[in-house]
Amino acid sequence: MANSTLRVRCEATRCRTRKTHSLVVAADVPEMITLFQVNGAMIYVDPDGAVLGYEDAFTKIELCRKHYTAVGLGENFVDQFIR
Repeated sequence: MANSTLRVRCEATRCRTRKTHSLVVAADVPEMITLFQVNGAMIYVDPDGAVLGYEDAFTKIELCRKHYTAVGLGENFVDQFIR
């Protein structure tokens, strides 16, 4: 199995380099758990730096709305967690 690579472009104001950072999981590692503290958007890029997609607070809220609807709690269930 080939290495798995997560490439994330740092666009946050605190990240002065604004470079793409890579997290590589070696093929011989059966599982890796990583905690990211993200204070902005995650922008996913290909090896050439072209944007493939992004996640931010608004996309996460939309994912929650879809999940809560699917499990029968309703899309507004997430609103109790937002101030």
